[in-house]
Amino acid sequence: MSVLLYHFDVPGLSGGFLGVDIFFVISGFLITSHIVQQLQSETFSFSSFYAKRIRRLAPALAVCMLFTSVASLLILPRELLLDFAKSQLASTLYLSNVYFWSVADYFDTGSYLKPLLHTWSLSVEEQFYAIWPVFLVVLRFRGLYWFILIAGGLSLLAAEMIHGMSTATTFYMFPFRIFEFAIGALVNAVPAQTKHRYTDRAIIWLCIAFLVGSIALLSESDRLPGFLNLPICLATAIIIWVNYAHIRTDALWIKLTLRVGLISYSAYLIHWPLVVFYKIVVVEQLRWFDALFLITATLVLAELSYRYVEQTFARMKPKARPSQLFTLLALLTVFAGAYLWAAPRIYEALSADGTSVQAVIDNTPLRKGHIDRIQANESFPTKINAPFQILVVGDSHAVDIALALSWALSEHDIGIALRKRFCEPLTLNSLGASLDQLYQTHSNANLSPEKCKPVHARLIKEIEAESPDLVVISDQWRKEAVPYLTQTVAEIKSKTAAEVLVLGPNFELRGNPRILLRDIDNVADIDEIAWERRRKDREQVDQLVQAASQAVPTAFISKLDIVCPEARCDILLGDQLSYADGNHWTVEGMKLFGRRLVRHPTFIKLIEPDE
Repeated sequence: MSVLLYHFDVPGLSGGFLGVDIFFVISGFLITSHIVQQLQSETFSFSSFYAKRIRRLAPALAVCMLFTSVASLLILPRELLLDFAKSQLASTLYLSNVYFWSVADYFDTGSYLKPLLHTWSLSVEEQFYAIWPVFLVVLRFRGLYWFILIAGGLSLLAAEMIHGMSTATTFYMFPFRIFEFAIGALVNAVPAQTKHRYTDRAIIWLCIAFLVGSIALLSESDRLPGFLNLPICLATAIIIWVNYAHIRTDALWIKLTLRVGLISYSAYLIHWPLVVFYKIVVVEQLRWFDALFLITATLVLAELSYRYVEQTFARMKPKARPSQLFTLLALLTVFAGAYLWAAPRIYEALSADGTSVQAVIDNTPLRKGHIDRIQANESFPTKINAPFQILVVGDSHAVDIALALSWALSEHDIGIALRKRFCEPLTLNSLGASLDQLYQTHSNANLSPEKCKPVHARLIKEIEAESPDLVVISDQWRKEAVPYLTQTVAEIKSKTAAEVLVLGPNFELRGNPRILLRDIDNVADIDEIAWERRRKDREQVDQLVQAASQAVPTAFISKLDIVCPEARCDILLGDQLSYADGNHWTVEGMKLFGRRLVRHPTFIKLIEPDE
């Protein structure tokens, strides 16, 4: 329920995704308990074990995939449909955690456009099923729990060590989750001793406090998974260990809780596609009544799935017909492969109108990978021996500006260099003691004070190493970072001979244009409606950046004015959009806005001071 409520944007549950960690602990306990008991009685069979797992997981997943596939074909634009089809194939192979790790971050702004993102945890679980029985059978009873303790400890330490380098890796990949399964498994090594009712109750309530506290206080910006997971994982393990036997099972709240537990697998499968399609079709920002509707719909559909899908297959005897279950899993993979091949073709057949807004959206290339290849082809720095050198620093928007300048200035004897970092383009001296506070509010969970501190410390040295004539700072500025900009620019100007040009934040849509603009009837209305659906807070930040620049003083150009002159945005460029996502330009957008940038009087004065 913590995961569901977190995904339904219920406030106060910033760590609701930790429900998955609770599940991993429970799974580690149950699977280890079953296998050890069967090994002791010499009844364990690999084929029977895997057949039971398939019977438990595959049928409901198959139904979920079927309905999600149809909905995706009808609702998603072409590129997102292709992404869905790839993720579906990865899900049937129980490698979706690897797939989503390779293409995105769980907490990124595009996550709500991935209907099967939640299957990453099922893949981790299946990888646990694949490895754990072999591990237990090989070790058997020769210090088994000591080996589990060591494996769990190494996993925890690895998660802590790797986190600073790649949060997505530790979040998605099985090796960094082993410690959670191990904590659950180790419960089997310590028989419960407390039998006093009030002692048990006190322990249970203390553990519940740790569970609720972790879910309420932690968030995606914290160092997870790692040591911060221990309170919630240990609390879960202790609740299992106490084996509290004093609950009135006839109480209504217990019956409801147990029922939610029974349908929880189907509820987990169903809830995220519902969220995705609801946000695309109805409203992107969920309100309380939207959340209430989604919770109700999830539980009703989960109850139907449990009764008519899960229970139907649960009555099968896996020992009698394991081949049918393995065949079901193979058919799932065949279906996903066929869908990956057929979906784009079916989509094209359904989208015959090449002049529609949807056709414009489909003609607009995705940014991921596409821009990386173009950037590599540019081979920054360009024109190393040119008499005038420009260094562009900042986040991914620095890439857009560097490419835009390289094309717009191609006929000039000017070199372009690029220094791209996701950490704020600020010096360490300007931040001082505010470094930790700055990254507490950052939306990118991969960024942390530990990771960014050396980046800030190197900023001036890297600029000095390039010896540029002009430093262009391009960042999608956050309001929290702007107060440190003035001192950063002052340091650059005092320690280098370069002029500094600060660019304001880019014009930003309220969501992905592939979704945000798809309801427009007339292509000619795209520019006007894009202006209406902008993020208005960017204008305030733009003014703050301008004020911080003037305080040095240094040159400033507003990208909002370049993209949207006279309160009308140039989003439609021929048969495609100028924006690849909510705030990044396409190649055509870079070329247009790059030409406007280099024609700006402020820019001309910086590169041609004598004129």
